[in-house]
Amino acid sequence: MACSPILLLLIAAALPAAIALYGSGGGVLSVSSATFHSEVLQSDSLVLVEFYAPWCGHCKRLAPEWTKATEALKGVVKLVAADCDADDALAKEYSIQGFPTVKAFAGGKEIGKYEGQHTAKALVDYALKEARSLVYERMGEKPQGSTEDGSGDMKGDVFVLRADNFDELVLQSDDYWLVEFYAPWCGHCKSLEPQWASAASDLKGRAKLGAVDATVEEELGRRYNVQSFPTIIEFVGGKQNPYEGGRTSDDIVTHVENWLSTFAEPHEVLELVGQEVMDASCFSKQICIVTFLPHILDTGAAGRQLYLDALSSLGEKYKSLPWGLVWAEAGSQPNLEAAFEVGGAGYPAL
Repeated sequence: MACSPILLLLIAAALPAAIALYGSGGGVLSVSSATFHSEVLQSDSLVLVEFYAPWCGHCKRLAPEWTKATEALKGVVKLVAADCDADDALAKEYSIQGFPTVKAFAGGKEIGKYEGQHTAKALVDYALKEARSLVYERMGEKPQGSTEDGSGDMKGDVFVLRADNFDELVLQSDDYWLVEFYAPWCGHCKSLEPQWASAASDLKGRAKLGAVDATVEEELGRRYNVQSFPTIIEFVGGKQNPYEGGRTSDDIVTHVENWLSTFAEPHEVLELVGQEVMDASCFSKQICIVTFLPHILDTGAAGRQLYLDALSSLGEKYKSLPWGLVWAEAGSQPNLEAAFEVGGAGYPAL
């Protein structure tokens, strides 16, 4: 998950200036507000757009994979990149909440958001699947083996799970998952659908909800002994348990929050000493709390530990929330303090 747009902008302003990740000779086409319409919306092909910021650590790690996928898909699917640090109008127009964000466009409109792994192979697989769906749509047909709703990897905030992505997304993940196995003709499944979607949105950034069309993905249904619809199973760290709670959005959210408050690891409180800490604890979270503590010469080691213990208790108490907690010593991050308009004589500051 990503930070709030306001926090991202504040932090970006405090970091050193960065250059674009994709140069003119690197094989990846850069687009801006001036060229987005002609290069993306007017394109006859499927276009994947990476919205990024050059100072973002996750974006830097994605860059070589994006370049590799671009080369592999040349002439098949078009991949471009938009530097939102240099052109924030695009970020606002397409409601970019964090970096990197990858969206698919075809026929002059946005058709999907990519939520998979940041590897060239995963990007290529997604692009080819979306391209295949687009071709069949133009023919007025439905691809064999597609989901009933024809959505891609996501339907709103619900992951559309299949045999070819289930293990990677669910079993190999440390996240908490609730997976619904359903049949399109099932009345109870139809009643559950809006509740499931609402719960997925409420839990975004804390837990993941997925859906499997068991009439299409029969092998998955057999693997998990699905005998009736809907069947809901929770997965954590590759282990599974049947879900036997209520089926309203509130019931589902309460169940997950209770699990998180009991079993989730407390938020780790890290000292902000570099970009990697910022990436891991801020840019990957919906909310990031940055605390500026008094200099250790002012508090002594015991006083410093009291502050850290207080922050750790917050990390434990609110571990079910999508927070990131970092701290910096007074004066160690002057640009960040200036961006947040804190510091001077007023420590601690949040």
